Amino acid sequence: MLPIQIRLYRMTDLPGVEALEARVKPYRPQDQAAVEAMFERAKQAERQNDARWMAPSLHDSPTTPESYSAFWVATQQMTEGANEVIGTVAVLPFRSGVEMAPTHPLAQVWDGRVDVIELRRVRVAAEARGQGIGTQLCQMAIDWGQAQGYALMVVNTTTPQTPALRLYQRLGFQAVGISFIGKYELVWQELKLS
Repeated sequence: MLPIQIRLYRMTDLPGVEALEARVKPYRPQDQAAVEAMFERAKQAERQNDARWMAPSLHDSPTTPESYSAFWVATQQMTEGANEVIGTVAVLPFRSGVEMAPTHPLAQVWDGRVDVIELRRVRVAAEARGQGIGTQLCQMAIDWGQAQGYALMVVNTTTPQTPALRLYQRLGFQAVGISFIGKYELVWQELKLS
């Protein structure tokens, strides 16, 4: 295995970050039943005007690494000497309105608090999974949040992404609720940092 380095993002990493994002693959055929069930729960929440549901609105979501409070990359030196980005993680202060309606009960608790950060853009290249890179990236963000004095870190992922859900649980996150954005059901988890 070639050495892996986790470090803060640099502007020169942008092409590698974009390439990693482009390699995200759709669900496998065996995941279809879980995806369809998730879509049905979102449709039902919308029909019932569930406070946890909102129409997708990603216009104010950070889109570049520079828009986050902190952004790390995992790189691996390739045989030809170049480094390839094989993973990412970022944090930013939590705010509702992107994946969670401001009326959501969790938004009522987390919004406006300066001590709540959100774990975002957790990505590991498919060929690098199973090596603990996701754990290392998330731990880097957790350690940073603790050092900065934050009290709580939150994260969300869709229900069919069981490897991500297991990763967060192994790191100590606890499931605290769900929200719906469009046809996606998001599981929200939190980790006390202090």
